[in-house]
Amino acid sequence: MEMPPLAPGFLLATPTLLDPNFVRTVVLMFHHDERGALGIVVNRPTKRKLGEVLKAANLDTPDRTVHDLPIMAGGPVLTEAGWVVFEGDDPLGQSFDLGDGLRATGSIEVFKKVIERPTVGRILFALGYAGWAPGQLDSEMEAGAWQPCPLDRAMLFDVACEERW
Repeated sequence: MEMPPLAPGFLLATPTLLDPNFVRTVVLMFHHDERGALGIVVNRPTKRKLGEVLKAANLDTPDRTVHDLPIMAGGPVLTEAGWVVFEGDDPLGQSFDLGDGLRATGSIEVFKKVIERPTVGRILFALGYAGWAPGQLDSEMEAGAWQPCPLDRAMLFDVACEERW
């Protein structure tokens, strides 16, 4: 049976999911189709702050509040690749439209445009991502490893990380 797309939306790891990469995680899904699936974990903050990434990449922002945002451990794939979830438009058209005014991208060019805004707005930054090969996530869903939930902007920006799962 073909599964309906799980993106955009959240996947909550069920207690039966014992993979240490995903125990008690909440994944924000960007993409899901017959070619595979992609998302980032949104409830595992690292000790690093976004200001460190900005400094290392020689980037700056007029919105100083951005520097203190925690960086999420987004998943086990390409753990140094940055992903940002942001509010507003994507002037370059290189992001996933998550609906409700939210977008997600792994593009450094889009990230630069977002942080150059006088007021960045609410963002979530992650290093690494969660990726599934064709059919892999569907099999995990059938095994009961994940519980799908609709995307909720408040979950991302208003609920403390440790309370998201």
